[in-house]
Amino acid sequence: ATPGPTLAAPRFPETGIHAWSRADFAHEVNELASFVNTFLTYFRDDVVAAGKEGACGRVTGLFREMVVNQAAYNDDVPADWYGLYYEYRTLVAETVSTIKPIVDVCWAGGGTIPDDVDRQVIDGLTGLVAREVDLDARVQAHP
Repeated sequence: ATPGPTLAAPRFPETGIHAWSRADFAHEVNELASFVNTFLTYFRDDVVAAGKEGACGRVTGLFREMVVNQAAYNDDVPADWYGLYYEYRTLVAETVSTIKPIVDVCWAGGGTIPDDVDRQVIDGLTGLVAREVDLDARVQAHP
């Protein structure tokens, strides 16, 4: 049997491209979980639960981190790592999609985010953090 083509991992045109390295990839995956969890805690506890206005710099900083700084890799990802890599890039894309309603408000100059959107973002990020932490553990354990 001839193997089929590998599904391309999601990435943004602005995303930094690195040459494959197990150590670099493990670092990027660990950063992903950490950055998203830090933002979730800030948004959930310091903004929504406290009834305060959020800082656009925090959300646009996370957006930039996801779009530009969470590395993608050249076409040299080893086959035994590709599934984990694809999952990582999918989680990055889902994080961007989840925070986009807040980013849009910031880019429009600020405004109010409806409670249901706050809840969707918090719930979405909560699920993403759990998946990112799980991926991090699997990446760190992968030989």
